[in-house]
Amino acid sequence: MKRILFLIFGLITYVVGAFGQGTIYFANTPQFPVYTNNGISTYGNAPQNNFHVALYWGILGSTEAQLVQIGPAVGGVADGVFNGGVYTTPNGTAPGANAMFEVRGWTGNYTTYEAALAAAPNNLSVEIDTSGAWINPTGPNAGAPAAMLFGPTGFKRLFLSSVPEPSTIALAGMGGTMILIMLRRRKK
Repeated sequence: MKRILFLIFGLITYVVGAFGQGTIYFANTPQFPVYTNNGISTYGNAPQNNFHVALYWGILGSTEAQLVQIGPAVGGVADGVFNGGVYTTPNGTAPGANAMFEVRGWTGNYTTYEAALAAAPNNLSVEIDTSGAWINPTGPNAGAPAAMLFGPTGFKRLFLSSVPEPSTIALAGMGGTMILIMLRRRKK
């Protein structure tokens, strides 16, 4: 009888943990801003009406490619500052447990990071960046305060910048190859 009760208790604990959901406060502060290139090789806070960010989540141990967007993308509430409010993590991250997070940002009128990323090589006005994935604890549950997104191991800042055109990269590669050929010929 004790063995059956212990087994039932263990099973209930596992099910509750497996289907629990933590919370995260998706916002930054002016100390952890979103920057953008102003076109003259210096960075400043991204104008509030010209950037978007999205929060990506994965279970502990996920790679960046395995992360999925949770909640809607949000724009700026001030230059370089965003506030999406409290997001609930999907099943798989128990309340108060650690999970993988990443912030992805972009400029322009694109609804998702993936759409901006696809447009970036052909449109130099599109600037993109990712924070890189990090481990962050989640808040205990929907009724308690959510875990903050930034901190010693969390979100630091984004540096939105344009992606070089493939032709620029190709020209640089061809130039480097020509220099190597000329140097090799000079040695002979």
